[in-house]
Amino acid sequence: MSQDLVRNVNKTSQFIKSCECVGKETIEFIENWAQTVLRQQVSRNKCYFVSPNCKFEIWVAGLPNIEANKGKSGGFRLVYFYVFHNDSQDLFLDFIEHRNQIGFGKERPKEKEKFEKYIRELKKELMTSLDM
Repeated sequence: MSQDLVRNVNKTSQFIKSCECVGKETIEFIENWAQTVLRQQVSRNKCYFVSPNCKFEIWVAGLPNIEANKGKSGGFRLVYFYVFHNDSQDLFLDFIEHRNQIGFGKERPKEKEKFEKYIRELKKELMTSLDM
């Protein structure tokens, strides 16, 4: 797949629901970010799963909380995924949560497990919906 800019950006119902925890400025920032993000792993942008035959990929990004003037480590975690077609790719914004509500390292293991469970369920849902 090409590293070209994403052409189609979509919001899942889960993303819209999870946006209740963030402000308008942050949502606008995420929408602009989604237009320019590349499929490239960097320190705050990780690929969690690549499907067989590369039909979809699940990614997690660390994004700053611009309204609280906090950087990426004090900001949000955004789950998004790509669905690939023959000549295009769609990016779906799926879930956003404050980083400190997810758990990391050895802190908050129950919250971390809930987050990882969410990723596993998303993977299963995408595998089913894309007939894999």
